[in-house]
Amino acid sequence: MARGLGYSAIKLTAKVAASPVIDLGDEDDPELVLLMLRYLNGSSYSDLRCSVSMPQTLDLGISLFALADQYDVTTLRADIVDWFSMDVRNLMCFEVVPYAFQRLLGPFTLFLADTSLQDTAFELCLENIETLLENQTFHDLLLDGTLLHSTFAGPLLAEVGGRLQQFKTGKRGPTKDLDLSQVFASEDNSLAST
Repeated sequence: MARGLGYSAIKLTAKVAASPVIDLGDEDDPELVLLMLRYLNGSSYSDLRCSVSMPQTLDLGISLFALADQYDVTTLRADIVDWFSMDVRNLMCFEVVPYAFQRLLGPFTLFLADTSLQDTAFELCLENIETLLENQTFHDLLLDGTLLHSTFAGPLLAEVGGRLQQFKTGKRGPTKDLDLSQVFASEDNSLAST
């Protein structure tokens, strides 16, 4: 397999398979599998990231995380989560960040057994919502409803609403325990008094 792609064979230090042939079928990208094997053979994720340009690191990380999730390579997944956070912060103003969030949190999101990368993406989204709203791609994807699955859209909008309420009144806005009928009633009263 590796020779057919122009790569040299990788010698693994531990024999963990009954067969020396790994049949990937049509599902797994051979280049990603090769990167994962390099990681298992001692390369760091930092070194693997050097195989792509900085804007492509998010996409590589998501794809490699999905593969590591499938093959249960926990240490690679943890390394990807750490680097993903740094990469998002470094690339916040570029369009690659909203597209990465869309891959992880959108309506057609990946199904992952380990949700740590999705959790991290959502936390980064919440922490940096003001900056992200200035990103035209993020703004456009959010408005057309393709950025977030409903599972993530509700909590994000609640956070944005809470921050707007805090900005307006100096007090933190709605919390999870707040009865929304009270919020709508207070909005009706404030409109009537103006």
